[in-house]
Amino acid sequence: MRLDWKVSQVTEMFSRLFTERGYSSYWISGPIHGVGLEFEEWPHPSHYPIHEQLDMKDNWTLAIGHSLLVARPIRGIKIEDTVLLTSKGGEYLSRTPRVLG
Repeated sequence: MRLDWKVSQVTEMFSRLFTERGYSSYWISGPIHGVGLEFEEWPHPSHYPIHEQLDMKDNWTLAIGHSLLVARPIRGIKIEDTVLLTSKGGEYLSRTPRVLG
């Protein structure tokens, strides 16, 4: 994630990564939203598609979500990391360790 990205590029990155790992049919789109005083804040592209075209800015605090719906009846997982976007890149504010594999 970088300042010169559009919000849509985050969605594209997630889509590509989940597809490469065989989860394309289980992935729930809308991996990003703003964080602040409300539950989910602007930018909120899953509710307002026009937000996909916004350029990401310095000092935005964002929730980056990883949503998979993998079984029926409806079961799944959603993990969100909170990130402060700066001129140096994303600074993780979440403290939970991640194991990637």
